[in-house]
Order: sequence, then C-alpha cells, then structure tokens
Amino acid sequence: MITALTSPAPALSRDELAALSAATPSTFSDIPPLLRHQEESVHFSIDPPCQGFSSGQGVLTITEG
Repeated sequence: MITALTSPAPALSRDELAALSAATPSTFSDIPPLLRHQEESVHFSIDPPCQGFSSGQGVLTITEG
C-alpha cells in the first residue's frame, strides 16, 4: 500500500533516540522510529503504477520501523 503524506513522518535522530531511551519510558511504543536517511527533491516512478500512483517528487525518508 502506498500513502502520500502531506508532512514528514515522525522520526528521531540517533542522539534524540538515545536521550529518550536513557530516560527509560514506561513504554517504548510511543517513541518515533530512528531516522536513517532523508533526501530532499527526490523524483520517483512506479512501474506498474500502484493505486493510481505512477510518478512524483517529494522527500524520501527512511526510518527503522
């Protein structure tokens, strides 16, 4: 499934994640995933098209999830 987002998905830098994890929260399920890579102005194409998506431009965000 492909979902177009209007804003970046929540993600934390390695330092932000370390600081939150050190605090020993009651649950880790509320902590956003670690941001591994982000690339601006990415052009993409999907072949064959999926759910009406075939191409576009945006921000590529890769997280652990």
